[in-house]
Amino acid sequence: MRSTDRDGKLATILNAIRIHGTMSRTDIAKRYRIDRKSVSLLIDALLRDGLIASAGLKDSDAGRKQELLRINGAHSNYVGVDLGSTHVTGVLLDLSAETLDRKRFEIRPDLPAEMILAQTRIVVDHLLSSTKNTAEVRGIGICVPGYVYARTGVSVRATSLASWSNIRVREIFESAFGLPVSVEEGTRAHAVYEKWMGLAKFCDNFVLVGAGYGIGAAIFLRQGLYEGSNNKAGELGHTVVKPDGAVCTCGNRGCLETIASGRAIEKRASEAVEAGESSTLRDLTHGEANQVTAKDVALAASMGDEFSRALLDEVGRFLGIALANLSQVLNPSRVIISGGLKNAGSFFVEAVRSALEDHLIAHIAEDLRIDVSQAGPDGGAQGAGIVAMQELFGFPLHPTCFVPGVV
Repeated sequence: MRSTDRDGKLATILNAIRIHGTMSRTDIAKRYRIDRKSVSLLIDALLRDGLIASAGLKDSDAGRKQELLRINGAHSNYVGVDLGSTHVTGVLLDLSAETLDRKRFEIRPDLPAEMILAQTRIVVDHLLSSTKNTAEVRGIGICVPGYVYARTGVSVRATSLASWSNIRVREIFESAFGLPVSVEEGTRAHAVYEKWMGLAKFCDNFVLVGAGYGIGAAIFLRQGLYEGSNNKAGELGHTVVKPDGAVCTCGNRGCLETIASGRAIEKRASEAVEAGESSTLRDLTHGEANQVTAKDVALAASMGDEFSRALLDEVGRFLGIALANLSQVLNPSRVIISGGLKNAGSFFVEAVRSALEDHLIAHIAEDLRIDVSQAGPDGGAQGAGIVAMQELFGFPLHPTCFVPGVV
């Protein structure tokens, strides 16, 4: 086999085992139409490199037991960090993307960039020195909000972090820890998690919308993240849905984020407490209007508060309209809702679904599946860690370097 052909087949087999959990040599040969001799040679190479390991035996139709193979999690460890607008979450992963340890800091969006970076370094340092590791740490993945140049590791701008501008994330952390560092935008990192471990595992074309403090979207097409011509694809939160609306942090009026983000919900709810529109929210916050959160609104809605239910319905409908427009252009097979607002309750989620159904043309609507991410609070950090390990799998996250045969 030529080297490139061999590398492509190695990537195919490694990713097949990753996706299916365990596979036998016969399973791989049949499913991916690779001759059995080549499969055996390639499996032997992966075993020698320690990337896969035996997972026991299974019965076969021929009567002979077949060896099952799995990813060897103890081959190497990786650190993944999710730097969000209100938190820094880090995880230590093994090669099978299982979480071994975690660390989290709450932060404020108005902190100086130097302080946010210092807290992020503390998280990374804690995980690198963790006693729960199963192997040497070989890489660090960091995801950040806003505009990111993944290939250069520079975080250009995050409108949700007041002091954040042109931060050389890769350079800073490679210098600090002496390990390879991968950098990705936060919503895209979460989409990577969904592709490897979540709802999009067997889906080639999907959109993940991160609805939290801000709003972003990750677009996954043909198993690659779509970045756009200058790395800014997916700014769903800054699409205009109300031209005469409030001024957004980006300078435009009526962006989706001014209506449907966690930050916008908190602003509306705070005004409602001050105006006496919601006794439930007033009681939940002890009358402190500036303390109300989107979680309070979700809780109040679940308690029957009419203002909170109406607010979440409006927010969900505007988000649904924006997603309908995006789906009409891209025609994905699945839309996944993630971020803090996925926990806002049935009023919010059903409003999103209803708006999507109302504004999609029939032939797109009938083929589109809407789901709420099942990932926990570590989903972004796990995705960032997977970004750090993905080169080992020959799995291209960016569409300039597709590897034939990778599934």
